Amino acid sequence: PSKKSPHVLQGRSDGNTRVIIHDPVIPSARKTDEPKDIKPGDYIVAQICGANSNTLTGIPLYHSTISAFARQQANSNRQRAQYS
Repeated sequence: PSKKSPHVLQGRSDGNTRVIIHDPVIPSARKTDEPKDIKPGDYIVAQICGANSNTLTGIPLYHSTISAFARQQANSNRQRAQYS
């Protein structure tokens, strides 16, 4: 949690850039509405909505794992290649 607000969290992107996110309760998985708190060490998929020279601001979407996110990205890339 941030020193200023418990609803602001900081993490790192896969490129090791600092990411600030708000709202620490998000779905526990991609296709569920079951809420789950974000805790230290969790992997979160976030949509980046802002940036400056060394910090990204994101909207947390759902909890994930490294392997599940990699599979999802590979599938998305294959689908894009089919329609290109």
